[in-house]
Amino acid sequence: MKQRVGVWIVGAAIVLLAALFGVDASARPADPIKLTLCQLLSDPGRYNHAMVEVSGYVEHAFEDFSMPLENCPSQKGMGMGLWLDYGGTQKSQTKYCCVNDIGADRTEPLVIEGIACNLVADATFDRFKDLLMRRGSTAVTATLVGRFFAGELMSFGPRASFWGGYGHMGSFSLLVIERVREVRPAVYVRTNEPPARESTAPLPPIDPRTVEP
Repeated sequence: MKQRVGVWIVGAAIVLLAALFGVDASARPADPIKLTLCQLLSDPGRYNHAMVEVSGYVEHAFEDFSMPLENCPSQKGMGMGLWLDYGGTQKSQTKYCCVNDIGADRTEPLVIEGIACNLVADATFDRFKDLLMRRGSTAVTATLVGRFFAGELMSFGPRASFWGGYGHMGSFSLLVIERVREVRPAVYVRTNEPPARESTAPLPPIDPRTVEP
C-alpha cells in the first residue's frame, strides 16, 4: 500500500512538473518582431496588433508625434508614416487634429481596439520623453517596442490607397509605445531622395504570441 501511494505521489509530481514547464514554455510572451519601418509599413495588415520593435527617427512638434517615412521601397499602402502614442497612463502632450493628447495623465492604461497597452516608465523612457519635450521641434533616434495598430486600408481610386485612421487627420498607422530600449538626441533633416527599389526580401514571420494581448 505504501509503495502504491509512493508511486502515485511520484507520478503526480511528474505530471505537475511537466504541466508547469510545458505550459510555461509555450505561454511565455514572445519577443517582439524586429522590423525596419519600411518593412512594417509595406504590409501593415500583416502585423496588426503585433508587438513589434522598430528603430529610427522620432519627431515631436505641433501636430506631429511620429516616425517619418522616407526612402522606402515604393509599395502600395505605406501611408504617411507611423504615429506614436504612449501606453499606460502617460499622455504624449501632442496637440493635433482631431484629438488633443495633452493635459493630466490618464486614470487607466490606454486601450486601443479593445487591447490594453502598458508602459515601462524607466530611466530610458524618461530620457526619451525629456528630449522630445524640449522647446521647438525636436527629434531623437530611438528603438521602440510597442503594440502596432494598422488601422484601415483607405482607397481613393486604384492608385491612391493607404493604411490610416490614427494620428493627425487620421493619416497614419499607430504604434503604442510600451518600452523605449535606446534613445539618442538627433537632428532630423528631410531628404528629397527617390524611393529605394522595391524590396523582394521576405517579410519576417509572425509568432501568434506577439499578436495576443
